[in-house]
Amino acid sequence: VRQDRAHDSNYQSSLLNEARAAARLNHPNIITLYEADFDGTQLYLAMELASSSLADKLESGKPLHYLEVVSVAIDVCQALAHCHDNNVIHRDIKPQNILLTADEQPKLADFGLARPAETTTMRTSIGGTVTYMSPEQIDARSVDGRSDIYSLGVVLYHMLTGNPPFVGDSERQVLNAHVNDPVPPMDPRLRVPVRLEEIVRRSMEKRPDDRFANAQDMSLALDGIPQSPVGSSQAP
Repeated sequence: VRQDRAHDSNYQSSLLNEARAAARLNHPNIITLYEADFDGTQLYLAMELASSSLADKLESGKPLHYLEVVSVAIDVCQALAHCHDNNVIHRDIKPQNILLTADEQPKLADFGLARPAETTTMRTSIGGTVTYMSPEQIDARSVDGRSDIYSLGVVLYHMLTGNPPFVGDSERQVLNAHVNDPVPPMDPRLRVPVRLEEIVRRSMEKRPDDRFANAQDMSLALDGIPQSPVGSSQAP
């Protein structure tokens, strides 16, 4: 735990909340929590080691091949489906929280903002990361698993294009774009299959009812993406 926050009661509460959320989950695409304890001076979490993250892959600003994107996305969808089936909404899906093992298996991590689904029927304080935040989080409305689906859609857009869909000179501009602006079209030169771009757009619909109903449905749609450029927006 960060030394400057080790004795912060709010931070400690968030850490314990993460431990409680993670303890309810057991899935190959969710980081394993081994222990949460107090060493006499501060709280700590002991977790499975993952050597890198999706953020490391995106640091260069270059897009990833769509087949790699689909593979990662399906694994994260399966992790989210498990979370949601156990009444846990992650609320902070972003590349930094998608860790990668030595063999590059995706592992969803950081449940510090996770909340039981039954508590999200009330208005919640804004939480998450501006670049990947759903419109309902921004508006402090009730959230469910479809908020995580929106955030995952933003991550997929970032992976496929090399950049997030919404950028601006201020956080306010980015938040406003999530709520009001259409998803920018992907450059045809990227050769992203049309069906895959449609999946990303559907996952990023402003209204939760217009998105995939659940992460399993999104996973099934991704599983139907052709393994060759057939149907892509441009031939190789």
